[in-house]
Amino acid sequence: MSDAAGLQLLRPILALIGLIAIALWPLAKLWPSGFAWSDAGARSPHFEMICAVYFVLGFFLLVASRRPHRKPDQAAMLRRIAAAMIRSTKSA
Repeated sequence: MSDAAGLQLLRPILALIGLIAIALWPLAKLWPSGFAWSDAGARSPHFEMICAVYFVLGFFLLVASRRPHRKPDQAAMLRRIAAAMIRSTKSA
C-alpha cells in the first residue's frame, strides 16, 4: 500500500473516531445505562472530566483527519485547559 492510499484510508477513520469521542457526553445523556458507568451517570465529576478529555481528543482527531501531519502539542495544551476549567467550576 502506498503512502497516499494509506493516507486516504486514515482520514475517514480518524474522523469517525473523533466524532464518536465528541459524542460521548450527549450519548451518556440520551442513554445513561449504555455510556455512563456510575450510578450518578453523566452528573459524576469524574465522568465530566473524562468527557472533557475525550471531547478535546475528538476535536483534534477531526483536525488531524484534515491535516494528518500537524504537531500534537496543541492537543495536550487544550486538554490541560479543559481539565482546569472543569476543576474550577467544581471547586466553587
